[in-house]
Amino acid sequence: MNHRPGALARLLLSLAFAAAAFQVERIQGLLWLGGIAALAAWVGRVPPRRLARTLLPVLPFAALAALHPLLAAGLAPASALDGSGGVAAAGPARAVLAPGRLLLLVAGGGLASLTTPAPRLLEAWEQLLRPARRLGLPVRDLVWTTALALGFLPLLREEVSRVILAQRARGSGVRRCGWKGRARALLAVVVPVAARALRRSEELGAALDARGFRAARDPDPRRRPWCLADFVVVVPGLALLAWVAWRY
Repeated sequence: MNHRPGALARLLLSLAFAAAAFQVERIQGLLWLGGIAALAAWVGRVPPRRLARTLLPVLPFAALAALHPLLAAGLAPASALDGSGGVAAAGPARAVLAPGRLLLLVAGGGLASLTTPAPRLLEAWEQLLRPARRLGLPVRDLVWTTALALGFLPLLREEVSRVILAQRARGSGVRRCGWKGRARALLAVVVPVAARALRRSEELGAALDARGFRAARDPDPRRRPWCLADFVVVVPGLALLAWVAWRY
């Protein structure tokens, strides 16, 4: 018997964690959410190095988010009274809130992806968006198409780099004088990249059709139904996140 929460429960907690990260306005709230994330990583047996690796790409953006409040506020006082009489962060304190929210948002999504296999996570998205089927939306196709598109982003980046290197080898590039020269150089990069992306998408579509992807409409028999373990984890987790978002 599996006592761990299912993919849908983890997805719901991840979304609630992201909402709470956007809602908190005090550093104490960030500390609470950081503790919750650390507890979730410990329970999910996520190595700290793997979690830290997911935060590395957003560190430059977090640094920019920390500098912006300092430059905009001109090093204002660290705190000010809000409308309810509490202490609201301002100036340097906002320089902690902005990057903290970003890092917590990425950490919450990273925990969901590190503790849940990708197919189970996609099925959880499909279950969550299932009510949209009543509006005529092809939920399953949208979820899996988005997942495939995100998976091919690194290949698209490699294609762009390859085309730019080829243009430079021919003596041309984006660094041309005048806006007309830059536009022509940019067009010379966009056209071959778009052509290769369309060709790859056609090949991928043909491969999926050949494997009967469109015919696989039945639910996965391995999909676990909602059970008691999900309620035991989700209900207290949502209550705790709601309390943190409301309190701080």
